[in-house]
Amino acid sequence: MSILLSRLYDGGRKSYRMKLIAGKSGLDNPVRWVHIIEDVTFTDFLHGNELVFTTGIRHQGVDWLIGFVLALKDKGAVGLVINTGQYITEIPPQVIVFCEKHDFPLFTVPWQERIIDITYEFCHRIMNSEENEQSLAAAMKNLIFSPEEESGYKNTMLRAGFHNDSRYTVMAVRLTGINGERTPELIKKYNYTFGKLIKRSTLAATAIIQENNLIIIKQNCPAEGMKQLFEKLKATLTDGDRITAGLSGQMDGWQSVSTLYGDAISSLTVALKRGREFIEYGDIGLYKIIFGVRDIGILKSYVESVLGELIQHDEANGTDYVSTLRCYLENNCSVQMVAQIFDVHRNTVNYKIKAIRDILKTTLREEDKMKYLLAFYVADMLEDE
Repeated sequence: MSILLSRLYDGGRKSYRMKLIAGKSGLDNPVRWVHIIEDVTFTDFLHGNELVFTTGIRHQGVDWLIGFVLALKDKGAVGLVINTGQYITEIPPQVIVFCEKHDFPLFTVPWQERIIDITYEFCHRIMNSEENEQSLAAAMKNLIFSPEEESGYKNTMLRAGFHNDSRYTVMAVRLTGINGERTPELIKKYNYTFGKLIKRSTLAATAIIQENNLIIIKQNCPAEGMKQLFEKLKATLTDGDRITAGLSGQMDGWQSVSTLYGDAISSLTVALKRGREFIEYGDIGLYKIIFGVRDIGILKSYVESVLGELIQHDEANGTDYVSTLRCYLENNCSVQMVAQIFDVHRNTVNYKIKAIRDILKTTLREEDKMKYLLAFYVADMLEDE
């Protein structure tokens, strides 16, 4: 997700007399790379999130600058640095007004400062930042899957500002495109906008991709802060893309991250299954019991013992008793609701419920209802497995 523009500016201000002229609110944008561009026609080669330098050597006067800035903004550049003194001695007021209005950072550096030195240092810092992010991602995966092997993550965690005496929260996010794209492909699309939002606060935070999910790990961030982050991520989506998230609780220490990751994945799984955008681990109810059972054989055996006869009856006779029973239980045993959902007469529902009772040899008492609902939830999870 690269380095924030504010960090590059902080170094440039101290070492190269770099000065911010306008667009301060855009300093929290991540920078992908640095380019020197002297002509508006070359802006077509930008990919987005680049910081651009210019000297004005190909132009006379400064009237061209407003068109240049407009083009840079349109192509997704994150800022412009003007090397002033030789070819550009003043910056037109309309350029400053535009940059300020559109949060597009505009900087100057004196002609005496060598642009080649500045761009070299900035590119080096961008590459170092990306290397550090990759190291942190590897450390986080080691922490999640081998928490007992502290040597695989301790030093990297400390360098990145993650402390063992802090509280951690994990959010698992699934992105789905309107054409069926999954998270890894869509992360490329939203990489810089998401990175900006995830790292905007002063709290230590990072994100990794694991098994089609974006895993966001934050230090000392309460649930409300993670909910707000989710809403901000959602607000950036375009083209019908969708976002679903599961949130863990909070726990202390590095080794808790492994447990929190499992809780976040469990919450995300339930959210996807139930058609919800966002679910916290504390709200997944019976699913906690299901996810607590690691032996898949036990879960399969439970479904078979509770629903097996009804499933076999449907398969042999072409009936829909399984779906009818689930609908009946999930709608507080309301015959009227089931009739509306299936668009059938109440008597038809009553007939089916009686047949179901006979097949399962049950009166559907309260404890029976819980047993059958749990079996349905287990079957849901087994489908995902």
